[in-house]
Amino acid sequence: MKLVLLILLLAFLPGSIHSQETSIVNIGTNFPLFYPRNLGPNYVSVKSKPGLYFEMPIRINAFKIRALTINPGIAYFNTNESESEGRSSHYTSKDFEHQSYSCYLKVTKMNSIKNASFNWYFGAFSGFHLYSESKGENYWKVYSFGDYPSYSGNETISKKGKSDFYKSVYSGILIGIEPDLRNIKWFHPGLEFKLLPYFAKVSKDNYKSNLGGFEFTLNLGLGTKKAAQE
Repeated sequence: MKLVLLILLLAFLPGSIHSQETSIVNIGTNFPLFYPRNLGPNYVSVKSKPGLYFEMPIRINAFKIRALTINPGIAYFNTNESESEGRSSHYTSKDFEHQSYSCYLKVTKMNSIKNASFNWYFGAFSGFHLYSESKGENYWKVYSFGDYPSYSGNETISKKGKSDFYKSVYSGILIGIEPDLRNIKWFHPGLEFKLLPYFAKVSKDNYKSNLGGFEFTLNLGLGTKKAAQE
């Protein structure tokens, strides 16, 4: 519902652009950055590897709505999660790799800067994970105490289909820049910055925490097409 309201707001905001054209397809790579989390006595570190995405922009110029672009797309995410806890009696750690294939819808409002060779845009997006998986290892070691010797062990975990790490649905806001398509017809790079408030979650025992962060996107638009007309 929040995304729908934001889309309606974007549609009627005033603004102008140099061109009513858009790229045929967008491909690129994304770099999510997540906040570290203290999960009870544990420290959780989450680091992402570069992901990939593919989307098809559709610029709408109808019903007095100008410079509105709808971008359905698919994305791939790859994230490493590590967690450790050390006490006088024992030590535990886990290292996991999480992967996800998701589809999303991005809606942006294009604007221009006077006498500039590029446009800037802002908007909102929402998506859900079609398929996700987690694989990794839990390790533990109990230190010797009195007559009790130390011992250790590990457990390999693999979960496919729906990972407990990714939230089913995610959404956020974004801002980006791209060159004026009147000057570059077939090759037009862009840069995008996204805010991901509730993208994933981490939990252990009775401790739970939502995981949010930022995402930097390097975009490459291919080809040029005219906006859809009323």
